[in-house]
Amino acid sequence: YPPKLTPSSSKSSTLHKLLLNHIHKPNHLFPFNLQQQMTHLPNSWCTITVLFFIFQNFVTVCPEHGLADDDVVLQHKSMTDGYLRFSGDSEGSSFKVALFADLHFGEDAWTDWGHQQDLNSVKVMSTVLDVERPVYLGDVITANNLPIHNASLYWDQAISPTRARNIPWASLFGNHDDAPFEWPIDWFSSSGIPQILCPSANASGVDKCGFKGTTRLELMSSEIRRNPLSYTRFGPQNLWPSVSNYVHTIVSPKSEHKSPLMFMYFLDSGGGSYPEVISTIQSEWFDNKSQEAENDDVTNGYLRFASGSNGSSFKVALFADLHFGENAWSDWGPDHDLSSIKVMSTVLDVERPVYLGDVVTANNFMVQNASFIPEIVFWHIPSKAYEKVAKEVAAGRIQCAGSMFEEGVAAQDAEMGMMKLLKQRPSVKAIFVGHNHGLDWCCPYEKMWLCYARHTGYGGYGTWPRGARILEIVDEPFSLKSWIRMENGTLHSEVVLSN
Repeated sequence: YPPKLTPSSSKSSTLHKLLLNHIHKPNHLFPFNLQQQMTHLPNSWCTITVLFFIFQNFVTVCPEHGLADDDVVLQHKSMTDGYLRFSGDSEGSSFKVALFADLHFGEDAWTDWGHQQDLNSVKVMSTVLDVERPVYLGDVITANNLPIHNASLYWDQAISPTRARNIPWASLFGNHDDAPFEWPIDWFSSSGIPQILCPSANASGVDKCGFKGTTRLELMSSEIRRNPLSYTRFGPQNLWPSVSNYVHTIVSPKSEHKSPLMFMYFLDSGGGSYPEVISTIQSEWFDNKSQEAENDDVTNGYLRFASGSNGSSFKVALFADLHFGENAWSDWGPDHDLSSIKVMSTVLDVERPVYLGDVVTANNFMVQNASFIPEIVFWHIPSKAYEKVAKEVAAGRIQCAGSMFEEGVAAQDAEMGMMKLLKQRPSVKAIFVGHNHGLDWCCPYEKMWLCYARHTGYGGYGTWPRGARILEIVDEPFSLKSWIRMENGTLHSEVVLSN
């Protein structure tokens, strides 16, 4: 951590002076109203102010009163159903995602150093925002350094580079985003920031002396209602205090319907206000949600006639002995698969075909479960499986993509079945986490990949160069690959995660 600045220092920031100003005024307690003081802040803060008020009218949720699953409706035409569509419609169209991890906005917010780190973080994000739809992968702010209730002000600053470019995004929580405020020792020294004036013992109608943090629910509610470009969603109430649990579906640019190309799952791995775990009920939610997604068109086991008139008919085509994948390594095999598709196309004026066995010739396959819709999963704190992988790397038993192994894995407090569940799902291609600022590797594990993002923000520990992990999903033929893009624009550590 850098040295703390004293109130008499010539380097004291405008925000620092503003804090002191309010501290010395009687009857002004935290959380004070920063909005009334925005005209006194530097230009970068004025920009944030404008954006803050522009989006105040988009009030669509009220999580403080309780929400059931899927009760949040985002008022934006491209985000009302959780489907994300490629921007192009040609073969080989790509869909890119930038992972911004561990931004830590608001760290040492009372010093010039803290304010400058936030500006530096904005610059890092700006260098990589020629890609689509960023994902904020936790620790967006350092709440334990924020002496104000309105931590959403700093959250708003963190998402401003994305919003200014009119790019949609999604976010989930890390362990610092709603951590309790930690009093700096310097505040209690004769040369440090004076203690806050508390109300007198006989004062009435005022809050008690103390700092009230901003909860996960408040942060997410603020992001969603002020930003129509946000894809962030509330999870079902029975998962709370775990909040950021939701799924988005990527569909093909050529699909007239909502045919899934890939599923993106977001999970809240805790920390801050509660233990660093993914709970058993979260694992169950993921299992149920993934099965629902794969069977989206068959919700209750009932098939209904398309017409309601007398004499309506219901047709079924029986496709038998297709044997796709036979001699898949030769030209003969793929040509016969195309011929089979043509046969099926000539009879698909009937309803709901039934595939009557031997759809594929599995004894000719050298890969497993190619028919599953691919899935990727995001959360913040790595599972204990990351520790196992790190030991395998140290022993030289596996090779990974990534240039940095400069610290140990700081894993979750406990495993509650999520990794066991993911290992049993061959459709899961990769897991992405943040949390460890010195790690950015991708390693194979149980037919999937375990990957770190890259430390993006200038807040938080470590002096490693900043950057972001980029994901690219390509349609026809499907592929998922990833690489690291650094703040200086260089690329490294590209890896194919699925094809």
